[in-house]
Amino acid sequence: MAVPNTSVNGAGGNEAWDADDGSDPSKSREENARKPNIGQDLTNEEKKEVGGSGSGTPGGWEPQDEENARNQLTSNRANEISELFEYDNPRAGIQIGERTLLEMPNKGNAKVFSGASEVEVKQYFMELTGSKNLPEVRNIPGKGNIYTIKTPQGTFNLRDFSASSSETGSAWTIDIPRGIAKPNAPVEIKFLK
Repeated sequence: MAVPNTSVNGAGGNEAWDADDGSDPSKSREENARKPNIGQDLTNEEKKEVGGSGSGTPGGWEPQDEENARNQLTSNRANEISELFEYDNPRAGIQIGERTLLEMPNKGNAKVFSGASEVEVKQYFMELTGSKNLPEVRNIPGKGNIYTIKTPQGTFNLRDFSASSSETGSAWTIDIPRGIAKPNAPVEIKFLK
């Protein structure tokens, strides 16, 4: 509803003011623009209906929530790896999406898995390291490609080559620094291509 604006900056009312926009007609347009709150009179239910929430963010998801979720997932992945390499732990697999990949028999010290796509392997690597994105790939001449992420726990590598490829076959290999799975030794997990 448009009403005469008789009080803005003491000016008289030839200008129409839209009183339904949530602004205060006793303040200038500049003052109202500095503090826009078009949802000030909406209930939390009404805000949810139009895509907002009572906290002022869509779905109530704050920026730190994304980081907290990533940190929790990284912690879960580190625990998963630690349990996988514990001698007396019954864990025999890792969770990839909604599936559990079971460890394949292997003569070496690495844990070997089959059935993960390249996209799933890269996602697992990012979850393990707490990274939002893969770093730029580096090509190692005569060997293949490698992604490296440095964290407070050490340096993680994801590579598409392995010295043991004649035994295990072509595989993606994740190098995990000491202290994650074993206190004094780095470990590897492999995903057969």
